[in-house]
Amino acid sequence: MLIDRFQKLKKDLLANEFSYGKYWESAKTTFEIDFNENGYQNLGSRDYFPKLFDKNINLDHHQILDKKENLKVIEIGSRSFVLEKEGYTNDTLLYSLDHLKKISDKINTNDTVCEVGAGSGILTGLIHNKKKTKNIIIDIPNVILCSISFLFTVFPNKNFLLPNEIDDNLKIKDYDFIFLTPDQKNLVLDEEIDLGINTFSFMEMDYQEIEEYLKFFQKKIKHEKFFFTSNRIRKVNKFFKYPFDLLINFKKVYIQRNNYLYIKGTTVIDLLVQKDNNKKFKFIDLGFFHLYMNIFLYNPKELFFWFKKDILYLISKILKVFKKK
Repeated sequence: MLIDRFQKLKKDLLANEFSYGKYWESAKTTFEIDFNENGYQNLGSRDYFPKLFDKNINLDHHQILDKKENLKVIEIGSRSFVLEKEGYTNDTLLYSLDHLKKISDKINTNDTVCEVGAGSGILTGLIHNKKKTKNIIIDIPNVILCSISFLFTVFPNKNFLLPNEIDDNLKIKDYDFIFLTPDQKNLVLDEEIDLGINTFSFMEMDYQEIEEYLKFFQKKIKHEKFFFTSNRIRKVNKFFKYPFDLLINFKKVYIQRNNYLYIKGTTVIDLLVQKDNNKKFKFIDLGFFHLYMNIFLYNPKELFFWFKKDILYLISKILKVFKKK
């Protein structure tokens, strides 16, 4: 039944021509996702999935992440994953666990969690596994197949609602997982979300798309509830240029560099804010971080990468000017 539903959705989604930002016009071609009796299948060049392991695997053959914490195997739903240091080609599961630690105490059992740009859906899966939450995932068609196939694999007996099965009378509490394409996001009622999440996808959107999602979370998150975002300081766009002032009724809980990913060579900023209807001002003053001051947050390797890229871009612009003359 899940296989049939997945295949029908895949056919329906890919039959339509969707457009979501300059970056994803080319990046979407790197995805090719399938789902069968063995679970999710990645057939494209981009892979967000952790490797599935049998529960009877001989762990002696693996380099374990952290022996002190005995993090040898983690179970999500009905499936098991081994956390490895060496030979592990995809660390999505590892940094999702890092995110979970930071927001877990803000989530209650049966809360409604909405993740925009969920990728493989691992973070939402971890949250549901721990807190039994009701979950909404909003993502573009090529990518939403990743989270659907992953969550189908680990939670085969849960109650799912797919984008092509939705009518206008959406009742979130009737389902464990609801999947929406961006054009369906306003089916979510105002103040229906307890925790909004975006990790590693704002950094790949056009600024206009980020603006739309921040407006969405401003309206949909409940009073005193939370929004968490974790994105690279710079990729397609720049973190400190996101229009955070649109979250006019939020106050900052924390903003900090993600040390787990910094060690790995990537500068990522984690931000947690809480909705407070008494706040009527911009919740974040960029101050020190504005313009070039955030240079001190960068991992040195990443800073050199962007410096070199900017210099080459500047040289190309100068050469174009001289050629015109």
